Amino acid sequence: MGLNLNKAVAGMPVGDAFEKLELPEKIAVVALLYRRLLSELSVQQRDADSYERPLLYRGIYWLGVGRVGEAIQYATLACRDERDRLPVPSTDIVPADEGRPLADLLSYAERGERPDWKYPKDEVTYGVLVRAVTSREVLLEQATLLTRADADRIVLISVAPHDVRERLDWSDIRMAFDSVSRELEVRVVPEGDLEMIQDTIDVLKPPALN
Repeated sequence: MGLNLNKAVAGMPVGDAFEKLELPEKIAVVALLYRRLLSELSVQQRDADSYERPLLYRGIYWLGVGRVGEAIQYATLACRDERDRLPVPSTDIVPADEGRPLADLLSYAERGERPDWKYPKDEVTYGVLVRAVTSREVLLEQATLLTRADADRIVLISVAPHDVRERLDWSDIRMAFDSVSRELEVRVVPEGDLEMIQDTIDVLKPPALN
């Protein structure tokens, strides 16, 4: 028994109603779709099979970085009838699936976080350290500097308990960094993780301000 997409999307905004939503609302809707699909697996008392899992995994990955179109595409593919299944696309560059429970990965995606700091080696990723004292002007200046970096991905590393997404100037900050990379992530991290993170990706931080 496969997954039922029509059952999973029941009562959700679709079409024009979905497109009119802001990105955080779209992410919440698609996250609920995945929750329902994972719940359906539980009802069927089984795990995702060898066809469904890579599709659900990739969809959850793209949801976590705000690419809701890809997330919907993979959910749709995962729900195809067994007679109509297509080969799993091999063009995506995503972190290796290390077998974590899909429900755990979805929890990270809903919060806009990854479970680890592994990024594709052939893509350019920069981190930007953000504390409560980091001003809007400093962040916008850093976004301008990164226009010359040709970055594939920017990760705003918000040092807990500060969450840059809760700032009044978040909209301006998000727009500035969205314009200089293909993907933008926000991760709220404890102070103690910073040394490990800076060993993993290049982190931009202005002296004396961060």
